[in-house]
Amino acid sequence: MDREFKRINIALIIPSTVASLACALSEQIAQADRTFFILDNRNYFPHISLYAPEFPAGMENKIEYALGEIVEKHGAIACQFDKASGAADGGVYINLKANEEIKKLCADVVAALNQIREGHIRKRYADAEYQSKRSDKQISYINKHGFWRINEFFEPHIMLSVVEPGDQAKAIAGKIIWPIKEFTCSSIGMFSTGQWGTCTKLIRKISLNG
Repeated sequence: MDREFKRINIALIIPSTVASLACALSEQIAQADRTFFILDNRNYFPHISLYAPEFPAGMENKIEYALGEIVEKHGAIACQFDKASGAADGGVYINLKANEEIKKLCADVVAALNQIREGHIRKRYADAEYQSKRSDKQISYINKHGFWRINEFFEPHIMLSVVEPGDQAKAIAGKIIWPIKEFTCSSIGMFSTGQWGTCTKLIRKISLNG
């Protein structure tokens, strides 16, 4: 019998005021354009991803224990708004500045949890066509860590929506008003992960030390 694997997103949980703004903007985008989900903090949670590979099923307690050791070394994470952006694949984002604190937290999470995935790589990441669109360094990270959006490719963000591919997302991002320039995240979440990298269920919540 084939072993079951589950994609879990280790992500910063954003404050309620920031989450409410993200949900409102996601709803606003959906009213004007065809979107594939709407953030609501119930079925689709706004978040800041740190590490989202696939783990063998049933590893939640092991992951939580590892995260518990990490948070002892990290206080609350200060986040600063950078810009709103839209990607050709349809993603609409609030980009945050990659300060040293959040980069160090991401690196520590990857280092601690990488071994728990037992060398497993997502089927999508192992696909030859997918890898043909990635750099040698990104493929190296996939092979070593099961995830390539780390280190120099780590770009902290809040995904607001996904629309049809093309220029539409960039046009939407150009109209976004994001008044919260700074905020602080005080906890990490383990989330079940759905299509488009969405967080669909909060599995565990771990408070950062301070």
